[in-house]
Amino acid sequence: MGYTYSKGDERALIAGLGSLFEAHVDPLDVQIAAHEKGAWRCLVRPDLQAAGNRLLRLELDEDGRSASNVILTEPGGSEDVGLPRPTADEEMLWKSILLAPDVPVALEVLARDLLLTTRLDATPANARTVVALYRTVAQVDDDSLHVTLAILRANTIVRQRKMAEEGVIRDELLSFAERALTTQVFPGITLRYVGAIVDAPRVAVRRVDELSRLRAVLEAVESQHRDLSTLGWVARYRVAVAVDDEEREKARRRHVQTILDLSIGDDSSLRAMIWAEMAAGLAVEYGIQELHDAAVVRMQQLSRTDLGWNRKSFSFSLPSAVLRQRVRWTLRLSSWEQALAAFLAGGSPTGDAERNRRLASLRRTGILDLIGGRSFGGHQLPERTHGPAIGEHLRRLEQGILGAAASQLQLDLTALAERFGRPDEKQVVAFLTTVYGASDTLVQPYAEALDLFWRGDASSAARLAIPLIEASSRELLLLMDEPLYRMERGASPGRFPAMDFYIDKLEELGMDPDWVIALRSSLLSGGLNLRNRLAHGFQLQFSLNEAALVLRLAGLFVAMPVGSTAIDDERIGTPLQLPRCQVRRRLGWVWR
Repeated sequence: MGYTYSKGDERALIAGLGSLFEAHVDPLDVQIAAHEKGAWRCLVRPDLQAAGNRLLRLELDEDGRSASNVILTEPGGSEDVGLPRPTADEEMLWKSILLAPDVPVALEVLARDLLLTTRLDATPANARTVVALYRTVAQVDDDSLHVTLAILRANTIVRQRKMAEEGVIRDELLSFAERALTTQVFPGITLRYVGAIVDAPRVAVRRVDELSRLRAVLEAVESQHRDLSTLGWVARYRVAVAVDDEEREKARRRHVQTILDLSIGDDSSLRAMIWAEMAAGLAVEYGIQELHDAAVVRMQQLSRTDLGWNRKSFSFSLPSAVLRQRVRWTLRLSSWEQALAAFLAGGSPTGDAERNRRLASLRRTGILDLIGGRSFGGHQLPERTHGPAIGEHLRRLEQGILGAAASQLQLDLTALAERFGRPDEKQVVAFLTTVYGASDTLVQPYAEALDLFWRGDASSAARLAIPLIEASSRELLLLMDEPLYRMERGASPGRFPAMDFYIDKLEELGMDPDWVIALRSSLLSGGLNLRNRLAHGFQLQFSLNEAALVLRLAGLFVAMPVGSTAIDDERIGTPLQLPRCQVRRRLGWVWR
């Protein structure tokens, strides 16, 4: 039901809400008090109550496109659409309120700003009155939030309309900022005032002392509050008020140096590491190489043993049948060839990728999405910033499955040697070549890696198998005529790309996503990072589980008939036979 204006509605509305506006400035507080104290009872007509509620729903809020701009809006309203235009009867009610005597200031400013925002009364006279009323609210209100929003709304109006009052408003904003240094506990209020006047005025001329007073306020805020957010805003505003490139460069350097000084002066090695990492990131953003180098040196100098890691361990028991199930399969086979074929026929060590995603999506992340985090690599230095919580949970789930699979793969290879003895290296080469059509360049190193594993030298086996994975993936892509080689560019010589490029390219070409995830989780950063840790010398010793895992990944490419010249095309085209289990002989009584 729409509102219909009747003469005297404005007096009824003022009579019902006037005393509440005297006691409360916030329209929401007035609306709540009106319901609690029964002020709506004097408004007998429901449509008049609805019109009053429409006015009380208005609020001042920061414009999402600019923090220094404040707009009049409704809760949940769209910044692009703006306020809905009042009906003709509502317009008559608001204008009648303005003509009534003894209108509360808060009620008058709402009605006038509503008419101004919806352009029902966009005259310069009404705009000047609205600005004056907001200035009055800012002077008499005790609530710091109301004061800030009121004076920022006045500043928004004078800048948008290029009004002559801009200079006066800027002086008041600067005075409020200076006063807030001693009256406000948190720096947000002060920085909001500063943010509204760092830009050059649109009509007025800067006062002679404005920039010096602004710099003094920023200096005081920086000395009182040393948190990262405040330091970032102070640096941003210093750059905004800089008069030349030299001053801007100085402000950026000071920002980085301040963060670096916090790292140097912090007694906690972990906090010092995080401060230094942030300083290095800022230096890269600003293009200041020497400060970036200083921050990285600081990170490297921090003791790895004093970072304060808390090791959390837990134990759980699994039925022996779970771990020994595949071993029993190996023991039932008739030859090492069948056992090795079964090892190479297994699924992805990280399991079904789609199933893992479904399991991860069932976990409630909630507040974890609001908490940032970062991972440290095996070198004890920051490696990456965490993404969404569900992505991190999926990563941990895949790592757990990968660890369990590595244990089973190690048991498979160990059981093979215990059941059939250690196969001869030449026999392994012959088996892989004749059965799988394995490439000459891959089969010999792979057989050697298997032999090293069976001899108990897991580290040497892994150090041979990891480069073999990269070489085999590169050979596969070359045979598919993929352009891999990167030509010389400037000082960078021609070269082949890194392992992550090969995996990305294999994924583009339709490789099984289960195996793509297994390769990434095992070899690249974000997972076990075995390839990079070996290549850069951070890990030279490997466990039996890690060695078995990389042997399985290398076997994925070795078992492909890629580029083989050992057998002819007809032999390659012959379907491969899967290993079959033989029925075990059982002794029993036979009656004749």
